[in-house]
Amino acid sequence: MFVHSCAPNCWWGVSVFPQFQMEIRTTVDVQKGDILSIPYTYLFNAFGTHKRQELLQEDGEFVCKCNRCLDPTELNSFCSALMCSSCKTGKVLPLDPLDINSNWKCIDCEKLVKSEQIGVQLDDLMSKLEQCETVSDMEKYIVENQGVTIHRNHWLITEAEDVICKDRARSSWNREEKLTLEDREKHIQYCSHFLSVKDIVAPGISLERCKFQFA
Repeated sequence: MFVHSCAPNCWWGVSVFPQFQMEIRTTVDVQKGDILSIPYTYLFNAFGTHKRQELLQEDGEFVCKCNRCLDPTELNSFCSALMCSSCKTGKVLPLDPLDINSNWKCIDCEKLVKSEQIGVQLDDLMSKLEQCETVSDMEKYIVENQGVTIHRNHWLITEAEDVICKDRARSSWNREEKLTLEDREKHIQYCSHFLSVKDIVAPGISLERCKFQFA
């Protein structure tokens, strides 16, 4: 039985018909005696701790206590951090990342934010992202929120970057759209930023990073 982790050192895949065999590979160098860990499901790894814990506790009926979940900064990736509405520069993080009802606090001005307020803000941000229908909508969403309402590495930002780059890559491959030099530079910036975050939370030859290489 492999241990679950939201920042695993192994990833798994299932081969196609007719074998349907599961294969697990290490994604980074491991030493003798190291605990081998995998994500039990791929669906939640892209999310921040608050959302991951909520879904894991609902579907998996367990509280994940991996090193990523235990750290409010998510290994200094700040994938869940909000920007403080008071001091404008501080990062707002959960006091107890394992508790989905935990209050949050700015690490600079120490302003306390109730869990209910965090929930409302996250729901609003997720709803606005879901309403984006075009690449332009996604780019506008990033400009309006990155470093303003949420940290530049927030999982909602990387989700938007993921969609933008895949859409642009698909359009380019199918010759539906001729990318301008400005579009290509943006594409590179989005890819580079996305991968820099995944280098922390899904290091090595992980699905989170490798699937993006094709974009």
